[in-house]
Amino acid sequence: MQQHGQDDPMGLAPERRGLLARAVTAATTSGGRLMLVGEPGIGKSHLIDTVVRRINTRRTVLFVRPTEGDRQPFAGLRDLLAPVPDAVFRQLPTGQRESLLAVLGRGTGSGINSVMVQAGVTQVFTTLARDGATLVIDEWQWLDPETRRTVERAFLRQAVGSTLAVVAARRADGGPEDLAVRPLFAPTDVAAVVPLGATSVRRVVADAGLGGLTPSTLAEVAEASGGNPLWAIELAAARAEGDLRRWATGSVVEAVAHRVAALPESVRAVLQLVAVLGSAEVDDLALICPSAATALADGAGRRVFRYEAGRAAAAHPLLAAAALQALSAEEERALHATVAELPLPATRRLEHRDAGTPPGADEQLAAELADAAGRARRAGATETALRLAWRALARTEHASAGRALRVADSAELAFAVGDPALALEVMAELDVETLDVPTYDRVIAVLVQAVERTGGHGAVDRRLNALQRVAHVGSVRWNILETWRLASMPGHDDASGARLIGMKDLLSRDDAPRARRAALSWAAYFRLDRGDGVDDAFLAELRASERSSGIPALEDTADALEALWPYQADDLVRSRANLGSFVRAAKTAGEVYAIVQGLSHSSIVETLAGQLSVADDLLEQGEHEARSLTLLPPSLYRARGLMALAQNDREALDELLLTPLSPAAEGRGALLRIGISGLDNAWSERWGEALEDLEAAYSAARRHGIDEPGKRLWIDVELVRALVHAGDVHRATAVITDLAELGRRPGRTHARGQALRLQALVAAHLGDEERALRLSSQGLADLRRGGFRPEVLRAELEQIAILLRADQAARGLHVLETATELAGRIGDPRLLARTEAARARLEEADGRARLTPAEQRVAWAAAAGQSNREVAASLFLSVRTVETHLAAVYRKLGVRSRTQLALNLHEVASVQSA
Repeated sequence: MQQHGQDDPMGLAPERRGLLARAVTAATTSGGRLMLVGEPGIGKSHLIDTVVRRINTRRTVLFVRPTEGDRQPFAGLRDLLAPVPDAVFRQLPTGQRESLLAVLGRGTGSGINSVMVQAGVTQVFTTLARDGATLVIDEWQWLDPETRRTVERAFLRQAVGSTLAVVAARRADGGPEDLAVRPLFAPTDVAAVVPLGATSVRRVVADAGLGGLTPSTLAEVAEASGGNPLWAIELAAARAEGDLRRWATGSVVEAVAHRVAALPESVRAVLQLVAVLGSAEVDDLALICPSAATALADGAGRRVFRYEAGRAAAAHPLLAAAALQALSAEEERALHATVAELPLPATRRLEHRDAGTPPGADEQLAAELADAAGRARRAGATETALRLAWRALARTEHASAGRALRVADSAELAFAVGDPALALEVMAELDVETLDVPTYDRVIAVLVQAVERTGGHGAVDRRLNALQRVAHVGSVRWNILETWRLASMPGHDDASGARLIGMKDLLSRDDAPRARRAALSWAAYFRLDRGDGVDDAFLAELRASERSSGIPALEDTADALEALWPYQADDLVRSRANLGSFVRAAKTAGEVYAIVQGLSHSSIVETLAGQLSVADDLLEQGEHEARSLTLLPPSLYRARGLMALAQNDREALDELLLTPLSPAAEGRGALLRIGISGLDNAWSERWGEALEDLEAAYSAARRHGIDEPGKRLWIDVELVRALVHAGDVHRATAVITDLAELGRRPGRTHARGQALRLQALVAAHLGDEERALRLSSQGLADLRRGGFRPEVLRAELEQIAILLRADQAARGLHVLETATELAGRIGDPRLLARTEAARARLEEADGRARLTPAEQRVAWAAAAGQSNREVAASLFLSVRTVETHLAAVYRKLGVRSRTQLALNLHEVASVQSA
């Protein structure tokens, strides 16, 4: 509900003028941000209304004031985009336009694709921002999750976030969002709405028509209210009316409750209707209460309602809450049942019917709620789907044959929104031994994954062992459990994958599709760990399984594996090609955990490719999405670690190394931590510490059955460098041999390049510079084809060091040109520093780098065969000046004749042509 009257004196009180000026500045500045935070009744909405009035003649204002009673999917978006003209929507591509207009209730279609909605909103914001636009959101805490997520994702786009302004207000609740509301509002964008002073409180009370109180009474009101304007008005009214109960209240909430109780019955009845609906058309209210218009007018005079353009809402959320609290449970149900007859959207009518039905089982209602949950999930409104599924479960008889399936529905949705603890809570009522096999298969799949995320591998092992003890060995149930036990083993070998394939063959596609699919995907995962890459035959079989038995959680699909795995076996291109569609699919499904997974892996891919700005943006998006998760995926920790390494961010590295990980990440958390620490030490050339960490990480990886270098952060490379630095060529050669063997497999160009690069280091250490240079050049050719640009740069810097040892500084300068350009594009501070250090060493070794521009011109002219007099004439110098420059050139280059000078200057060209 939107209403903006004349400037309220409360908004212009001296204590508020600076804050109002700041809010107006934020609202009229490209990319401006301000979040007002304060207790109920402190005056946030008054400030918001004043800001809107100040700016709405200068900018397009998209305003919403959501209510607690109306949190339907995209309800806030409908209000925000209500003033946007149709011409803006007509500019959108057809798919975006149709989905967005369907959400807004302005189109004829019914199909909603949440990815298209997101893209459409982003484009609308981009269009409006060109001419100056501001989002103003009051009561931020009541904004429905779908709208909030859509707005926040749109602002992650540079074209929107840097141009569109946002001013919002939210109720302080003592939580972390009192200090920052990521990603839109940083701590510096959050401002507290402070209490008013005594003088301002007296003015507010007087402007509310209560100025007839004595000065001493006004002073009491100011002190008792603590500077809260709404409470001050309530207390002043209580004194003016002689209502000692309201005066004796200890909080604004109690004061408002007493105020609602004192309202005329007709006003209170309409307020209760509005509270149930959140906001309502006046005509709809009249269908239930014929005197609604009169009550609204009376209530508006009492500061109970705000209404505009035919819609009414409570003037303050506390009024709505107090109105509902005044009802008995039976009265509130009756009110919901009445509201369910209004011409509302189908899902809202269903929810009001549910709220209006006495507690207890109702199979017809449960079936409708379950169907609505399914539709909501397909539309990407996962939070709404969970709420509806939960209600369906509450309406299902405990002895019902369908209850177990609805438990599974609710558990899967809880897991999908990233709340595995809730999934476990939902399933706690089940006696799994009594379930039919298909339901058993479904429940065990959620159970194992939820336990793994909340308690780690040890907890999974204990739970599975307990279940297996009561299952008959060799039965379908036992085979399902054995499959998950094998899949959950923290360490594995070649036999583990073979046993999983054997279990797959024992499981029926009809009775145990989830366990069968788990056997396939985990066998493929073990093959990846063992260095066998991505097995396309396994992926094909997984897809066939999905077609026959339905799509599992997105993170378990063949499409997910094809996106998340290939880069770990050298194939950056394949992962990059599939990750974008995986993230889009996760957003459509509303599966937050999968969204974070996809963004984290995308960030890792771009970090490995040396695209740090892109990687950082993806990681920021992942961090934003992860705010709603209670437990984070391991890939997010890995993405954080690699980004911190690439940026040499000491604070982020310390946090990763010292902060406990989620239980799901702790399984390989020690490997991640010690691997990151080892890489950090190696890249900072602290070789003693690096060798200790990297050897420990390498051994831990092998114990876990992880032979794939890409699965262990490529610590192999830095371990070899550390061993060579320590003079342990024997052990370095053993690691290189494994890499070289891997590099001989199809598609392992990067592994082959790394092996050749490391063989070059060993050859150089042994004094065979010629062989070292040959191997280095071969390795660089493979590494460049692999696309891991930071590793290409490291190999180039190593080649420069070998060239210096071989007294080929001129050739080193040529390599440095390529390295310098690459270092600039990557932006890794440690690589930039190493590149500059290489430049200094080369310039020290090669005198040409120290020639002045004048000396260089003279040197090249003399090397071309010109005499001193001819050089002087061509460069417009005196002969004496030419002689002086040549003497300096000879001294710097260590040459004694023009012939030696020519050979020296043309060395680079000779090396290149060779």
